[in-house]
Amino acid sequence: MQIPLMVQEAAENTNFDKSNINYIALEGGAAHVIGDRTVRKARHYSEIEKIIPLAKLRKVVEILRAPGGCPNDAAENWASIIEHFREETEEVAETVEKGDISNLCEELGDMMFNIMLMCHIAEQEKLFTIEEVISGSAEKMIRGHDKVFTTDQQVKF
Repeated sequence: MQIPLMVQEAAENTNFDKSNINYIALEGGAAHVIGDRTVRKARHYSEIEKIIPLAKLRKVVEILRAPGGCPNDAAENWASIIEHFREETEEVAETVEKGDISNLCEELGDMMFNIMLMCHIAEQEKLFTIEEVISGSAEKMIRGHDKVFTTDQQVKF
């Protein structure tokens, strides 16, 4: 289904102000607003579906830190998040050591929340974004595995 892309292209072809377009994707019976940049980068609706969870977590963090959100999350800073991150890392290790793989997903999610929280603070301070962190991680792994990712073997997605 490429309806969002067709709307995007129609807006570009007519010089329509795309800031007035809201793209909405459905997941699990819930509607999620997705950004114009997301739609422009996606080649197919299935690609948009894959990034909805990241967009949803980003929005959750944004709401929790906003006025009227969670006072505890709003008060978080680099140092306090590091403490939570250490605790969550230990919980991940414990679930793996116990073989409790069914709980591993939840614990990794807790770690991801802390990563997103740190990235949100960084974005507020205009330092970097979650996309830059993820992209930087991929690039670092590519550089660190030069025998796998040769000039002949490029990463395609």
